[in-house]
Amino acid sequence: MHALVFLADWTWSWDALTALATIALTIVTAVLAYGVPMELRRARRDERFLFYAQLDRTYFEIQKLLIERPYLENRPDRKRSETQEEEYNAFAFIVWNFLESIFDYGEQDRVLLETWSCIFEYEGLQHLDWFRRGINSHKFKERFRKHVTTQFHPHRGKE
Repeated sequence: MHALVFLADWTWSWDALTALATIALTIVTAVLAYGVPMELRRARRDERFLFYAQLDRTYFEIQKLLIERPYLENRPDRKRSETQEEEYNAFAFIVWNFLESIFDYGEQDRVLLETWSCIFEYEGLQHLDWFRRGINSHKFKERFRKHVTTQFHPHRGKE
């Protein structure tokens, strides 16, 4: 006997329909309960990889600028011309914008902040005097300025 003929002759009671609907709803709920969190994790992982790649590219470009223009390196013995000082000011702003990006995304992703913390500290210390000049720090969000003040407090780590 063909299956459709069998089903056509079947008399469906309300209880049987309710049971089938409940089973179907349970299966769909289980699939969603497993699938949605898995997809969210995958999307977050992909987003992290894309942002890491973007940070790597940006930091590479910053390093290229230092190679091309060594006078941008901030050393105490470094003397710059007026033009070079203007370039340094633009460069330091680029570096601090990069650090602010790390900070912003690090608030959402602690792993990212941990991964880039050594670069954050190194570059932050390199250009801290520029940041602390009154005309510069106001260019950044208040939350970021507070973080920098805490991160690079003069007595931090001297206990």
